[in-house]
Parts: sequence; C-alpha cells; structure tokens
Amino acid sequence: MLDPSWLEGSIDGDGNIVIEPNQVVGTYSEPELGMSNDFIVSLVDTSTGEYQPGSGPITLFFDDGAYCLPEDQFLGVFRVDEMPFLPFPIYTLYTSLCNLAYGELSTLGEPVKYDYFYDEMYPSPAAGRKGTVEVYSQDGLYVSTSLLPAYPDAMMMLEDIGTGSLTLYATTVVDDDALVSGFAPSGQEGYYSVVPFVDFVYNPADGSYKVPAEYMLGDFFVDPLEGTGNFSCMYSNLSLVPATSTAIGHAGVKDGAGVVSTEYYDLSGRRTDGAAKGVGIKVEKYADGTSKAVKVLR
Repeated sequence: MLDPSWLEGSIDGDGNIVIEPNQVVGTYSEPELGMSNDFIVSLVDTSTGEYQPGSGPITLFFDDGAYCLPEDQFLGVFRVDEMPFLPFPIYTLYTSLCNLAYGELSTLGEPVKYDYFYDEMYPSPAAGRKGTVEVYSQDGLYVSTSLLPAYPDAMMMLEDIGTGSLTLYATTVVDDDALVSGFAPSGQEGYYSVVPFVDFVYNPADGSYKVPAEYMLGDFFVDPLEGTGNFSCMYSNLSLVPATSTAIGHAGVKDGAGVVSTEYYDLSGRRTDGAAKGVGIKVEKYADGTSKAVKVLR
C-alpha cells in the first residue's frame, strides 16, 4: 500500500547505521474525500503505555557480519493524521517489527535444497504444483526462499521449535504485506481466520516437512485506513521434500552438534532395530534438539 522508499542515514565511527527518525516513507490519498495521510518510520516509544513515535535516532548495530536492531526495540511505521481542529497531529501505529537483522545470506553457509509441492487456491486454482526452495540455517536462524510463489524475491524466517519441525510466524513480511496462515472451518466455506503461526512438521523417515492439511498460506493486503483487505494469493497442501534422495537433510542441523541417540527406520517409516538388511533411514538426534536423517545400506 505504501510507495517504495529509501531511508536516509549515515555510518558512525563504529560501523553502525544511524537513521534519522520520522522520515516519510509513503502517502495514502483519497482525493475524492479530501484525505491524505503520510506514513513515517520511527522507533516505537512504549514508556507511557501508548504506542507513540520515539524521538531518538534509529541505530542498526553492526554485529558478526550483520546490522541488527537491539532486541528490546521496535521499529514502527506510523500513520499521521492532521486535523484542522487539532493543534497537533495524531499518530497511529500501522505496523512494527523487532529482532531485525540485515546481512548477506552468504554468511549462513550452504542452503539445504527442497522440492516444494503445493496446491494453488487463488488466484489461479491448480493442484499439484511444484517448485524449489532453499533453506539456510545457522545458530538457530532459518531463512527460506519464498514459500509464496507469487512473490519469488521474498525471504521468510522460520524457527525450530525443538521437535525438528519448523514454525513460520504470521508476522513474516512479504514485500510491504504481511504473510498470514489461515484455515476454513467446516461448513464455513470462504471464511478465513488468521492464526499466529503454522508448523512445517518434520518427518525423520525421509527428511521432509509437511503443513497440516487444514492450514493455508496467503498474502493479505490490508487497507491502512479501514483495517480491511483481501488475499492476493493462497496455497494449500504444502510440503518440502529433499531435492535429492541421496542427501536427505534437516534444515536445522548444525555441524559439530553432539549425537545423543540414533534410530533406524525402514522406507515406509516403521522403526527397526538397525540390523535389517537393505536400504533404510538412520536418524541421529543431537544435544541441541535438532536431528538429521540419512539413507543407509546394510
């Protein structure tokens, strides 16, 4: 909804990026209604219990090859309403983010490649579509190339929840719009409810991930004035399968993590004692909660 914009800043003596607050990043206009609202970027000041623009500069600190916003700070976009009968403008928080890190993907090492299977629900319904995604991981950070084929340049962040599965949160940003995960309750066709996250459930037998059938991913456009909107795209029956059968991987496995247990499965996913002859799956579980699956031949 906002015009593409640059934020102007400078580099300080420590290599940090310092951005002056309250820069205008877009304007929303309704000429027929005589309405025009600027949108500004600022730190969010929550000291009074109300969301207001902060007065200090926005500093992205350079740390370990990336520019990072301090964990206790929120960066917000505010709508500015100026009323002729008020002596001061009113600021409304439009969107905000935290845990911001900006850097090169090359610092995350080599990605794990997956074949991506999905059904397109909107705008061009079609079942059985296939694409490819890459998942980068390092020190608990997992970044995937786009899981919304309509936005091939978008990147998405996931989190390992300790079971090997990966969680995609609804606050992930796709261009200027929020990624949402939703479901259609039985008997309520066409009704969609936003949920805070959706899990890509890990299958140790083949190293794949699958989203439960009742969940869908979509990009949702929001009217900043009315708070209403509509989907631009929607996908269901999502699964990620390692791109090569000889290199079954796990996006969350870290090099050097200690192995705490080893389990064996046959190709149908049934657990075995490891002595069975033929091709099977060996699953190693690590001290940090991650796991890795590889094919073995006995």
